[in-house]
Amino acid sequence: AIWSYLLGFQLVGVQIALLTWLKDMLPLAIPYWADGPLADLDRLVLGVDAWRTIPAWLVSPLGVAYPLWAFVKFVALALMLLLPASRLKAQALLAYFLTVAVLGVGGQYLLSSVGPIFYDRVVGGNEFADLTSRLRELAPLTLATSDYLWTAYVGHDVVIGNGISAMPSMHV
Repeated sequence: AIWSYLLGFQLVGVQIALLTWLKDMLPLAIPYWADGPLADLDRLVLGVDAWRTIPAWLVSPLGVAYPLWAFVKFVALALMLLLPASRLKAQALLAYFLTVAVLGVGGQYLLSSVGPIFYDRVVGGNEFADLTSRLRELAPLTLATSDYLWTAYVGHDVVIGNGISAMPSMHV
């Protein structure tokens, strides 16, 4: 059981390192292109930008939860690894790794996008300036997290967990 647990943590570490590298290479391999069509699709389906549908009272709690997703994921994986060996555990872990690899990385490369929080910085303009203002007022931790990611992006810092990619948003 101890070796299984240690091996599981090694696999999680390798996955994080690979995901960081793949995310860092994304804009070099496939320039960000999908933001415009995805925003247009949001507006077609919802009638407005998707972020505008979130009520103000919910923005602050989501703003606290957003930067904590990695911690929640690691705790869930650690708890999963502690469970006794079983078919269900093996299926759950395999499903997790395949979902992140196929849907996460595959989706990021197919739909290369920065998302509305970085769109104006990458493309220019102020199409999502209202979102930035709303985050500054209601979710400063989310804005600080995005600023950290942006600084790493423009500085070409390859640090575990860095990288900009919006679609699909696996942590959400």
